[in-house]
Amino acid sequence: MRLYASRVAADLRLPLGIDPIDGVLAACEERVARMLREFEEGVGRCQTLSLLCDLVASKLRAQFEVIRTDADLTALRLRYLQKGETGFARLEADLAGDSFGVTIRLLQPEPWGMQFVSVIDCRGEKRHREFYTKWHELAHLLILTDQLRLVFRRTHEERSNPEEQLVDLIAGRCGFHREVVSREASGQLDLRGLDLLRSQLCPDASRQAATIGLVNAWPTPCVLLHTAFALKAEEKRDAAKSAEASVPKLRATHVLVNEAARSLGIALFRNIRVPPQSVISRVSEGDVEEASDVENLAWWEAAGKHLDPMPIRVHARRTYGGVEVLLVPILPTSPMPRQRASKQRSRGGREQ
Repeated sequence: MRLYASRVAADLRLPLGIDPIDGVLAACEERVARMLREFEEGVGRCQTLSLLCDLVASKLRAQFEVIRTDADLTALRLRYLQKGETGFARLEADLAGDSFGVTIRLLQPEPWGMQFVSVIDCRGEKRHREFYTKWHELAHLLILTDQLRLVFRRTHEERSNPEEQLVDLIAGRCGFHREVVSREASGQLDLRGLDLLRSQLCPDASRQAATIGLVNAWPTPCVLLHTAFALKAEEKRDAAKSAEASVPKLRATHVLVNEAARSLGIALFRNIRVPPQSVISRVSEGDVEEASDVENLAWWEAAGKHLDPMPIRVHARRTYGGVEVLLVPILPTSPMPRQRASKQRSRGGREQ
């Protein structure tokens, strides 16, 4: 991916000597920020990430076509073919399997009208990725040079493709843009606050994608974990060689430390053991569905050494396959979403 990012950085004429991946991400984020400022200077405040998605699409001269049934797909294909847009002839094949979206450059765009159509497949289980798929398609256009725009046609590629990997990073960074997220930051952050913010800013995003994106964009330190009983890599190898199976221990199977937390020196990593005295253990054992408590980061141990002492508030709740955890260092100010009473969600209405 780094080699591909280097080529993109060169195409975008970014300064030499910078990390190409960081440079491309920063350039795309700044480009979206400029679009946001232009919109707000001329129209009004952009209050949601869903609206930001639509305005970026408009700036890139792209139109979304969302299909929710096979009939929608058939009708969409026929409508564009009748307009002479032959790029839609193989639309069914483009959206087969695990392809969630495709962007096609129009052959006969109206003057000053839309130049691209991004077809977003929301049939069946694909509907949960609507928000992310829209941003994935926009991310391809954000790194598209003017010369390539003349011949552009997006086709489905495997996720292992370097372009797809870079575009996924861009979609995550720009879809949960820090300028919009930071406006809603006030008070103390917790998992329910993240759910509330999702319902306000991007209700069409899945809870998993929104939680990851919002934590990444959050202006103050926080760490997102998914914990489950698991073996370390070396324990798996030993178990394969020996009849004696290792006993799985409660570990952080996924770890996301946001930029503000990294700046504090917080360094948690995948497969680190969960402290047995943590509230995470209680939730994992099934004593409660959800709980929070003030703990100490020094309870966590890595490579035989305890982490530096730091008071943290730990929020944990059971989810599919384990426990979802948010660690928030206790600082003088720690933002959370400002609640809008009309849009609060009931406890029983949380997405699973």
